[in-house]
Amino acid sequence: MNAGEHGSLKAFIPIWITQVLSTLASSMSSFALAAWVYEQTRSATAMAMIQAAFITPFLIMSFFAGPIIDRSSRKLMMALSDLVAVLGTIGILAVFLSGSPALWMIVAAAALNGIGNAFQWPAFSAVLG
Repeated sequence: MNAGEHGSLKAFIPIWITQVLSTLASSMSSFALAAWVYEQTRSATAMAMIQAAFITPFLIMSFFAGPIIDRSSRKLMMALSDLVAVLGTIGILAVFLSGSPALWMIVAAAALNGIGNAFQWPAFSAVLG
């Protein structure tokens, strides 16, 4: 391994770790949120709405993520996708701190998480490629 490869590896590892942690945290929060909604409402429909709010935008935006990322700054898209996912998580926190979480607010925050996640791995993969 030469010095250039070692430097690239040193730069890659923190980016890889943060992306893995970000994706893991988003997925865990989506699952925990659905479980919490079910525990509070005892409604499988409400729980399914949360899961659908996360996965539907994820699936739809995944079709567009690659071409958008290819036409944009890949590093910027990676940062923006993380920002959108973080905003979704902050939105969830704000809803809970408000003391009266409405289902539509939780659904909106879950949708933001789904959109952010749709762009995270394609942007990360494009940065590597």
